Amino acid sequence: SSDVCSSDLGEALDSSVVANNNRNENDIAYNFDQFFQAKIEAFNNVDFHAGIRHSLVNERFSNHPALTGASINGVLNFEKTSPVTGVIWKLNPSVNLYANYGEGFETPTLIETAYSSASSNAGPNLNLKASTSENYELGLKAFILKETQLGVAYYKVKTENEIVIEQNSTYTKYQNSPKTGREGIEFSMDSKLPSNFNFYTSYTYLDAKFNSQYTSGVGATPGATGIVNKGNIIPGTYKQQIYAELAWKYPAYNFKTALRSEE
Repeated sequence: SSDVCSSDLGEALDSSVVANNNRNENDIAYNFDQFFQAKIEAFNNVDFHAGIRHSLVNERFSNHPALTGASINGVLNFEKTSPVTGVIWKLNPSVNLYANYGEGFETPTLIETAYSSASSNAGPNLNLKASTSENYELGLKAFILKETQLGVAYYKVKTENEIVIEQNSTYTKYQNSPKTGREGIEFSMDSKLPSNFNFYTSYTYLDAKFNSQYTSGVGATPGATGIVNKGNIIPGTYKQQIYAELAWKYPAYNFKTALRSEE
């Protein structure tokens, strides 16, 4: 698949700003992925599943120097093969234990690579790397009643080169954080109720933090740099979260509606 972006980065809605365009370019992102997955019932009560995915992502930046007065060109290539594997142990018809392991791969977007400087339009940031992760999960699912299932899951994610903001001034510039980690546990309940109602609720505890120190361009004062210490909480993450949903459907018309609450 491909995604083509050809745009004037000026504020085109204001004719007084259009005359001050600072960039006119074509940004193209292309990806080509292949995957294979399989499931094996090794025993009557044990299932194994595995998969592998190969990803190739290419990002190209080219501009019109006659219009911008500068050459803003570059290419970024990202490639990785990511495996996933897991096992399900069926203790009895009502209780399952499971364990999963997988590797993740996330490339920077065209927006994240747009600027190599937070104070000028100095072309794409060709120093960004793709972030990679290792993901672990252990869990249990059990029917306590015929139509009510409880679940508990422990998970841990170790990430390298997570993409974070380096500076946020006239423009936003991104960088890679060496190591981050997420660890948590989730409890859930899913229950089918009479008259086509369904109730779902969950509680999640998450410990998300930086696992290595790095220097950020976001300091206490504009233009200053700051140290992000090992153990700092990752911005935008919740320590605790509660979610509840009451859904209703009318199968004859394929109609669905729900009330949701999140805290």
